[in-house]
Amino acid sequence: GGDSWTAPSVQTLEFGLAHVAFGDDPDTVFASGFVVHRSDDGGDTWQSLRAFAHRTEALAVSPSYTLDATVAVAFGRVGDGVEIGTLGGSVWTPALTGLVDDRVNDVAIAVDGTCFAVVSAGECYRANTPGADWVLINEGLEDLTLQTSDHFLGVAVSPAFDSDGRAFVAAFEGLFGSTDAGQTWSQYDIYNQRINRRVVVSPGYA
Repeated sequence: GGDSWTAPSVQTLEFGLAHVAFGDDPDTVFASGFVVHRSDDGGDTWQSLRAFAHRTEALAVSPSYTLDATVAVAFGRVGDGVEIGTLGGSVWTPALTGLVDDRVNDVAIAVDGTCFAVVSAGECYRANTPGADWVLINEGLEDLTLQTSDHFLGVAVSPAFDSDGRAFVAAFEGLFGSTDAGQTWSQYDIYNQRINRRVVVSPGYA
């Protein structure tokens, strides 16, 4: 539970790792920086899957990974949009169709395969499945401030998204939520703008 730590197989990993994520299999772990790595034994050993020109700024593993073996990465303000890894991250495909702005700060995959992406320009996109065309879904999101050019920074979905349709966007302008799978959004009354950078949802959210 974090009381003690080891550094197994560090020779296979890079310096400057930015993210680590699990799916629904506790033995399968992904880590990413300029390279995406996967462990199939809870982190004891690792294999390098895919190297990128830019460091990943977001990493999402499908919560249904044992069924679909899907992972996604995004690259933040440098552009390059989203790439989808299938077959456990052994095959990678750019997912750019429908993105007006490819500066994707965060990406999330829901339990039913629905994907969300948020971009610097203050846009939220949804795709019905990983790799499908992106559709802009901004109804109810606040008008953008002129105080920054990097607006939407984090997105997260409920573990029960297929039944409750809940999604969240963390932005310079505030925290927003949806209960209809992103069709419409409303702003939460929590403190001020300029503080919302990431949002996470408890696995026991229900």
